Formats: sequence, C-alpha cells, structure tokens
Amino acid sequence: MSLIAKSLKKLQSNRTKSTNYFLGEVRFSYFGELPVYIVIGLLALIFLGIYFVDLFKIVNAQTDKDFFSKVYKIEREIKVEELSVHKEMNKKPQTLEYLLESDDLEKMEQIAKKEKNIKYLGIYYVKTSKPEKGAGFLKLYLKNHKDKQAEVYLALAYLKEKRYLDALNELDKIKSERYEVFLDKAVVLEKLGLVKNAIRNYKIAYDKSKDPVVKGMIRAKITILRFVR
Repeated sequence: MSLIAKSLKKLQSNRTKSTNYFLGEVRFSYFGELPVYIVIGLLALIFLGIYFVDLFKIVNAQTDKDFFSKVYKIEREIKVEELSVHKEMNKKPQTLEYLLESDDLEKMEQIAKKEKNIKYLGIYYVKTSKPEKGAGFLKLYLKNHKDKQAEVYLALAYLKEKRYLDALNELDKIKSERYEVFLDKAVVLEKLGLVKNAIRNYKIAYDKSKDPVVKGMIRAKITILRFVR
C-alpha cells in the first residue's frame, strides 16, 4: 500500500474516532426501556389522580354533612325559641298596645271602636293612610292627656299631610332621648330645606341608635346631604 493510501486510511480512522469522541456510541438498548418508564409514570399519575378525587369526595361529603347538621341544629333551636315566644305571647292579654306592636291593626280598630278609645283609633287611621282623620282623633285625645306616643303619631300624621311646620312643632314638644324622635325631626327639617339642622339631628339619631342597619342608613343620608349643602 502506498504512503498516500496509508495516510488517507489513517486520516479516515482519526475522523471516526473524533466523531465517536464527541457524540459517543449510540446504543438502542438505552432507549428500549424508556417507554416502560413512561407507561409506569402515567399509571402512577392516574392512580394518584383517582385517589385524590376519591379523597376530595369524602372530605366534601363530610363537610356538607357537618354544615347541614349545624344548619339543622340552628333551625331546630330557632323553632324551639319561636314556640317559646309564641307561648309567652299567648299568655299576655290582647291589649290595644299589644295589637299595635304585633301590627294586627284590624283587630286593634275593632276593639278601639268598641271601647271608644280615640287614641288608638287615631293611631289606626295614621297608620292606614288616613292621616287627616287620625290627626283629628289624636288632637282630641291630647287635649286631656300628656302622651308622648300620641304626640309622635300626631307629628307623623302632619308629616304625611305635608304639614311640615305643624309636624316640627309637635316633635319639639316631645321630651325624649329616643333616636326615633331625632330621626323624625331630621326628616321634617330636611323637607323644610333646613339641611344644616337636619344633619345635626341625623347625627344625634345616629349616636343614639343601636341598630347597625339604621346607623348605616343615617350615615348614607348625612353623606348625601353634605353634598347638597
């Protein structure tokens, strides 16, 4: 073999070694086990998924059970309490004030007419959108009685008739620290356009009220009036 042929053969041999050095030998046996591992991994993921789904269902079912158990318990306690209150109420006499508080106005009117009780007749007419007639009965009653409740309903009658100054005069006669009186004054003052005084009475009503819903409504009203002023 010539020197040139030997040199070419050696060069070719060196190239092959160099390629094997960088790339390494490719053996298909290395890849033969890879699909097996993939299948095992997928099966493991599937079983884990099924396990966690079942676990979620069990936990969710238990949570629902606990929740409905608590709801049932609360409902049962409410029913027991309502039954107790109902029994106590049935023990009380069916007075006119009781009928007013329970909003049984028809029965209140019947008894008031039978007893010729002009105070509760007046209240009945004020509450049933007959303020003028109600005001007549209440004014007649207040000629001989000093009664804060009757004065409040007379002021309400005037308010419904849009007799705002008369309503304000009646409210000014009432010496009470109840928030409702200051709230009524605020409404009347607002109707009269006396916004500054209305806000002052709304603030007093807000401070005296313990009802969070009422306090929220009053706060909103004050905010609106401050923009108007």
